[in-house]
Amino acid sequence: MKINISVRFGKALLRVMSFGVALFSGLFTFFLTGPAVSESQELKVKQPVAISVTIKQQDQEAKVVKKEISQLRKDVYTQYQRKTKNGRALLARISQYQYIIESAARYYNLDKDLIIGLIAYESGGDNTAVSGKQAKGLMQIYIAPQPCVQQVKKLFQVKQLDLSNPAHNIFLGAATLKHYIEQKHDLLLGLAAYNGGPNAIKGKSFTQLPNGIKRFPIIVYSYALMSKVNKEHGRIIPYCLQTAALFNTIALPGVE
Repeated sequence: MKINISVRFGKALLRVMSFGVALFSGLFTFFLTGPAVSESQELKVKQPVAISVTIKQQDQEAKVVKKEISQLRKDVYTQYQRKTKNGRALLARISQYQYIIESAARYYNLDKDLIIGLIAYESGGDNTAVSGKQAKGLMQIYIAPQPCVQQVKKLFQVKQLDLSNPAHNIFLGAATLKHYIEQKHDLLLGLAAYNGGPNAIKGKSFTQLPNGIKRFPIIVYSYALMSKVNKEHGRIIPYCLQTAALFNTIALPGVE
């Protein structure tokens, strides 16, 4: 009888001990893995929130950019309206340099109508133009960056550039514009630097520039737009409510 009791007691004790070990192991595992599980759950909760915030920021930035582009177009269209009166004669004068313009545009990967717009603003297509500050020729070159000067000299195989030579002038002007665009990583800022010098726009976005400096790129764009309209439709179409939709389909260089 005693033996039976001892056996039963031993078996019961063994079961109790097994249960205790299992319980201890479960608690130990819980305390070890609990924070990791909790942290994982926390990440699962926070991740969608972070993504949502990022999307909202991107949406806001996209709205700001869209607003800036819309305002730029309005300003360009306003200048376009003011310039159309003598536009046909102006484009006719510049057309005699079309081959040089297209060659420079291809070489420097620039929009050819942008170069036309720059010539239209700077000299009105007058190859002999000289400003009060002694800026010369079609693209009114005053001081060009030395790397650009050396590059164009090498291209034409000359020791000295002649700024009254349309080819020298247009290629040096295009090289200078390309230089500033690459330096500022922005076409509008490149145009502003071409006109006012790189220090005038240092550390600023286009929208932060004073109106006097922003005016130059906007007018150049208006002439570039005029050239595009003339090529596409064979004439300079006035901008008005009835033609607004047509103008909105024409891409402005560097503006997405």
